Amino acid sequence: MRYEVNTSAGADGRIISTIDQVDDLNVRVTLFCHVGDTRDAQIRAALEKLGWKPPNAQSPPARSKCLVAGCANQRDKGVFVGDVCGSCYSMLVMGQCGRGETFIHTLYAERDMAQAKIKRIRSLL
Repeated sequence: MRYEVNTSAGADGRIISTIDQVDDLNVRVTLFCHVGDTRDAQIRAALEKLGWKPPNAQSPPARSKCLVAGCANQRDKGVFVGDVCGSCYSMLVMGQCGRGETFIHTLYAERDMAQAKIKRIRSLL
């Protein structure tokens, strides 16, 4: 059995530190995970006291629109998970699409029509 300590810094300003326990069969269990955000004033001040220099003077502004291409959902009009609206998140991560009139629902409707067309063609063969 061994322990692995990993730290990664993302472009979004997050620093993720983990301690994993890995057994002889290479089964990994995360014992500790800490996420620090360098945009947080206290964390930033502590890091700067240790000699850390920020990569740029300003943090990137939060997106006002959903990150998914074609989606027009705005941050102030609904629920967001990070930079993705709730509808896109449900579709991308969970494969679920509820009712609505966004581009996602249009895609699902087009998919359903295509599947129905394929089913009709197969029934003719």
